[in-house]
Amino acid sequence: MGSATGKLSQEYRRLAFNLGRAVTKSVQKGGLQMFQTRFLSFSFIVVLSFVLFSHSLRVPSVEAEGIGGVTAVANPQDYSGRCPHKIKFTGTIAVSAYPMVLNYHWERSDGAKSPVKMVKVPNAHTRSVTVVDYWQIGSKGQHAEVWEKLIVNSGNTHMTSTPASASISCR
Repeated sequence: MGSATGKLSQEYRRLAFNLGRAVTKSVQKGGLQMFQTRFLSFSFIVVLSFVLFSHSLRVPSVEAEGIGGVTAVANPQDYSGRCPHKIKFTGTIAVSAYPMVLNYHWERSDGAKSPVKMVKVPNAHTRSVTVVDYWQIGSKGQHAEVWEKLIVNSGNTHMTSTPASASISCR
């Protein structure tokens, strides 16, 4: 990609130099209409080449990688009672490419991270994948606001869910 970028830079410098020459010649000849025609033609060529080149270098979009979205939910979201208590975090990964392999992990509000896990999406019958993590938390008298978020990696795509929050009050 580096050599392609260098070649494009050289090409733009050459085109800019030629535009400068065309402007000078047109103005010297007093041909404003000729200048406008050449300028429009040149502008079209520059824009077209930029669009085509930038499209070829485009990083694949999320949809191109086959992940449509990542969400996470805590259950229960509010808990009051005896502790420790187990909170269930459920993540949903929407998929649109088959087959594919997804790597994911959970990150918590206390800084802990789960090990990276892998899930396979075998065919088009699977529109979403559900993953689960549990967090046992709390001790007598403790009040806490906690969250977990799901991080999914597939190829060049890295997606993170909005944190799923839970509130816990221990008796």
